[in-house]
Amino acid sequence: IKPTLKGYADGALTGKFEFNTGWFGAKDWLNTVRLFGEVQMVNGFISTLQIEEVIRAQLEKIGVGKGTPSSGPVRFTARSGLLFEQSVLQLRAFDLITPKRDQVHVDGKIDTDLQADLKGMAYIASAPIGGDVMRANADASGRLALPLEIRGNLLKPNFNFAKASLQKLA
Repeated sequence: IKPTLKGYADGALTGKFEFNTGWFGAKDWLNTVRLFGEVQMVNGFISTLQIEEVIRAQLEKIGVGKGTPSSGPVRFTARSGLLFEQSVLQLRAFDLITPKRDQVHVDGKIDTDLQADLKGMAYIASAPIGGDVMRANADASGRLALPLEIRGNLLKPNFNFAKASLQKLA
């Protein structure tokens, strides 16, 4: 990881991998790396991602819910299957959950410049809506469930929730 990224994320990472590579000193060395396996992070921390704030802002755009301040940086537990090949990381069933039970479940890819194209679902435990609208869009444990796309640079990601789902909430 680049030294300029120090402090953005932290946690204990464990995993089981199969790793193959070409000659380390080769000009295109990174493109020869192939890593396949599973990874898990416990007590993770992301200083740049405030899930509650992002979701509340999206809901406010369509006039749903009230803006409340975020509780700050995100602590989480995460796990994923992965394949790193041709300088692209493919995430398979990436699952991040916070102590508040907010959850992001996505599949997709991230390149070595941290450009992401991820799709899946977001589950919000304390959504700023209620009543029939919440019941109609809740998962089995009562969290607001929204289709989600995460695109762009992961240091300042663009979160897109399916417009049809958000318009149903309005």
